[in-house]
Formats: sequence, structure tokens, C-alpha cells
Amino acid sequence: MRYALVLVFASCLPHGKPAPTGGGSGGVVAYTDTAIAGDATFPPQHVDEPSVKGKVIDLTSRADGDHERWNLVIEDQADLGHSYAIELPPRVVPQVATGSTVTVDASDGKISVIDEQAGLVLAVAALPAGWTVDATRVHTPDGAIVELSASRWRSFDLGTASYVGAAVGQLAIVRVH
Repeated sequence: MRYALVLVFASCLPHGKPAPTGGGSGGVVAYTDTAIAGDATFPPQHVDEPSVKGKVIDLTSRADGDHERWNLVIEDQADLGHSYAIELPPRVVPQVATGSTVTVDASDGKISVIDEQAGLVLAVAALPAGWTVDATRVHTPDGAIVELSASRWRSFDLGTASYVGAAVGQLAIVRVH
């Protein structure tokens, strides 16, 4: 089966940390299953600049059937705006700060976004340098292994950041804090 990778930061978990339901050994980070339903995609679209570093100037959404369509707008050093549409489950809400600097790499239905500290912010069908995937296991640059599920979203921590992720339709990881 072919998988694509999606990573996005979001705020969609209940307050407090539920007890882990799996992982936590052999390099696999502990995770908790969530009630998030749906998949995340970066639909094929025109990408005028395949790689751009700039400031986030806008992030808006609108309901579109069974998902939310988010529009992320980045302004590059030449003051040109670059827009990227991402589809997410309704409970996944990106938390990128307006004015923050990010690097976007996008092409042919694939996108990855990292922050100024090279922390993963968003990826769909592509991983930034240093990240790898085999089946539903994602390997981070620091050696952690994230075991995703093909049937449900999971929440987990990597370092000081919290994420949700799944391999529902496409492989997905979403930063929540």
C-alpha cells in the first residue's frame, strides 16, 4: 500500500493528557488514540515557488464538506505572497503564528513546512530533511520512532512538542503545541 505523509500543527486535543494506550518501548514513542475522524491532504494545485522561506501572513479556513480547507499564506523576502491550500479533519486546527518564519517545500500534491528551529510544522506526502518513513513508522532526525495507525489518529509527544498523527488515507502528523 502506498502512503503519503502529512504533518501539520494543530490544536484539537482535550485539556489534560490521557494515559498512553501504546508505544513507549523500543524507540517507539508512547501514544494515545484520539477521536479525530478523517484524513489530511494537500490537493494538487499550482505551486509558483517550490521552495520558499518567509513569514506567515495569513491562515484562514472554511468548511468544505467533511473537512476544513485551510489557506496558508507566506510572504517571501521580496514581499511576494505564496498561498497553499491544505485540507484537514474539522477537529484539526493549525496553530502557526502570524509573523513566524517558516520554510515551505511544495510540489505535485506534496508539502512540508519547518519553523526557524527546523522543527516540523506541516507535511503532506513529503518529509523535511532528516525525517524518514517506512510503512506507518516515521523516524525523526533525533532517532525517535512514531508508530501511526491506518485506522485512527493518535496523539504523542516528540521532545517538547505535542502532535497528532495517522495513516488514515495518507500518513499524517500534526503538531498541536
